[in-house]
Amino acid sequence: MSAPRCRFKVTFAGDATVGKTSIIARYLGTKDISLISKTRGVSIENAKYEDVELIIWDFSGQKHYRDVILPFLKGSHIVVLVFDLSRRETLVNLINEWAKYVEDSLGNNVPVIIVGNKKDLKVLRDEFINSALEVMKKHLNVVEYMETSALHGDGIESLFNKLFQIAHEACAMLKNSN
Repeated sequence: MSAPRCRFKVTFAGDATVGKTSIIARYLGTKDISLISKTRGVSIENAKYEDVELIIWDFSGQKHYRDVILPFLKGSHIVVLVFDLSRRETLVNLINEWAKYVEDSLGNNVPVIIVGNKKDLKVLRDEFINSALEVMKKHLNVVEYMETSALHGDGIESLFNKLFQIAHEACAMLKNSN
């Protein structure tokens, strides 16, 4: 297999236990996500498709790691902000904390995908989610909202297809500008 032509840093962020690691693990082939433990600090994985490689940074959502998130966000080409569809406070924190970290570190030029995970347990009302998305769109370049279930694998492939689509488009633009 040839070396990837383009590499993109993709950062997953959000509160602890919203399923960031499970989403990534599910995409990379882990079937039993009950075996996955919490991320401590940051974990880095790779995913390749055709000539694009995603370097996936999975940032811990635990509060005591949040003081160091800004340097980890630097250089991100795509950000995935994840919340738990069964816990309102995780979406509130996405607006009040995580979106602010992204805006402070990267501005609003980087594509952001908002993911509501645990759709098998969804209790949040669509109206509340839509209102939250509108707030985030004022400060971030939100390109997509998706719902997933890492437990059942729902929406995981679509999420990564979107990540690779964004990366392929950016790679083509880079190639055409040279």
